[in-house]
Amino acid sequence: MKVLKTLLLGPLVLLLIGAACGLLLIRRGFRATTAPSAFETFLARTMRGLSVRALERGEKNPMAATPDTLQHGRQLFLTQCAACHGIDGGGGKTQMGLNLYPRVPDLRAASTQNLSDGEIHYIIENGVQLTGMPAWGNPHLESSGNSWKLVVFIRGLRPLNKQEQSQEAAAAGSGAVCRIAGLPEMPRGDLCALAENADGECGALSADASRRDHPRSRNQ
Repeated sequence: MKVLKTLLLGPLVLLLIGAACGLLLIRRGFRATTAPSAFETFLARTMRGLSVRALERGEKNPMAATPDTLQHGRQLFLTQCAACHGIDGGGGKTQMGLNLYPRVPDLRAASTQNLSDGEIHYIIENGVQLTGMPAWGNPHLESSGNSWKLVVFIRGLRPLNKQEQSQEAAAAGSGAVCRIAGLPEMPRGDLCALAENADGECGALSADASRRDHPRSRNQ
């Protein structure tokens, strides 16, 4: 008899707790202006990971990380992504990004950079349900490759590692070339053109790249 009472009492207690939580949520209301809890952030990232089809996780980017590809990726990022993610991809310090729920992720952070190329591409193409991330692909049209170019650009947003920082420092000393994360060396002027943000500043992508090497900066 005790076992039966326990079996009946357990679900009843859970039901009462659930009802109490539901009433609290209704009284509080739902709004995007509140900061997501740690659990909600974890849940959102988990759902993002589960949304990617297994067959596409291991896809490799067919686009080489050339200056032309990076330039095109940057243009796409500014027109499609910067309104939410910010010009530097740093987590949406924009009016729209700050008011999305869940919050916009920092594309420079390990939680994004540790995703495979295929995962990032899939998220760009298909979006993420129950978030503000839209789908930029069209299943009824042949792929233009733009999403892969965005993957190249997003990879360039990650912080430089120690070896790349040393190479950057050496290049800065020569004044000839500069590196951004995972991309080939290129003339410093070209790098500044790629990293230039909407205010004409050099350095959105190049970590410690100096503004003095940008033609506009010399005249300031």
